[in-house]
Amino acid sequence: MILIWREGCLDVRVKGITGKLFDIEVQLEKDYMNERGLFYGGRMVFGEFQSRTPYNLLPQVCVINITNFYIREGSKELVESIGIMYRREPVETATKVFEMYHIQLPVFRKKCKTLDSVKDNLFLTWLYLLAQGYKSEEEMKMTT
Repeated sequence: MILIWREGCLDVRVKGITGKLFDIEVQLEKDYMNERGLFYGGRMVFGEFQSRTPYNLLPQVCVINITNFYIREGSKELVESIGIMYRREPVETATKVFEMYHIQLPVFRKKCKTLDSVKDNLFLTWLYLLAQGYKSEEEMKMTT
């Protein structure tokens, strides 16, 4: 069965101080992960792109998928980077306009078991609270 999704709903859309756009998604289904990320990211790029704007001014987009499953069998990486690269030597990034990452919560839960283990990294602290919740007011104070 082939699913065609023409609309789509962004979970969280953020514009950074540099103008970079972020799409943060919580993914429940593994099917077509990269294709869905490309779809959402592409919509963000072209939603911001104005007619007659030079291509070197395309907005940068970063899609972040938070998954409760492993993206690749045997993967032990917390963050799986999906790159768009040229396949010739030397390998180089084809564009800086689009980035996509999959954050694998099963790996996170194995590597980051306590709030204290992530307290020096604001992103991992945020992810810990998202995945585990906080258990006390003391834990919440650690994040501020």
